[in-house]
Amino acid sequence: MALFPLWLGRGEGVIYGHFALSQPVLLALALLLARFRELYGQARFWKEQALTDPLTGLPNRRALEMALEREAARVARGEEPFSLVLLDLDDFKRVNDEKGHPEGDRLLKEVGRYLVGHVRKGDLVGRWGGEEFALLLPKTHGEQAARLAERLREGLKGLGVTASLGVATYGGDLADLYRRADQALYRAKEGGKDRVVKEGGKDRMVRSTAELG
Repeated sequence: MALFPLWLGRGEGVIYGHFALSQPVLLALALLLARFRELYGQARFWKEQALTDPLTGLPNRRALEMALEREAARVARGEEPFSLVLLDLDDFKRVNDEKGHPEGDRLLKEVGRYLVGHVRKGDLVGRWGGEEFALLLPKTHGEQAARLAERLREGLKGLGVTASLGVATYGGDLADLYRRADQALYRAKEGGKDRVVKEGGKDRMVRSTAELG
């Protein structure tokens, strides 16, 4: 049986044979490439989902913790310390209860955008969880971080919301950094909200108008 049409000459038959044999290979490569793209897209999707807060689009707590670990490694190599600011929106539950969760979600996204737009280049803003945000401030000491936090606290009022902020500076132990920042935030809440408290320091906010009344 002839392998190729009789009208093909010897050279043409060889070319046709190579072409015919290459088709399954090309098809297999095309399918493999398509599968690779599909799997790569899925991997990227899940990677992004694992490190990004789906509501605000900000880095989530896991991503922030990874960034803090990187900063801690830099400090270990001799770079300047960094600071962590925990920010909690005051009375956020009341927003959800009185205006509904869609309004609460809108506010969280707006606060996230505001924070990103009003920190310095190189600072990292993320959603720590619920109505709590975190700011990683590289090469920033406590007093510098407190001043930045105070500007953010004041600016958030333009969105119709107040926040309490706790500030702590890395001292060689990340778990201790979280604890001190959280304690400072707790003191800000207990002290009347709408204020910045730096670890070991006093309120940076005079009593609010309501308290003065």
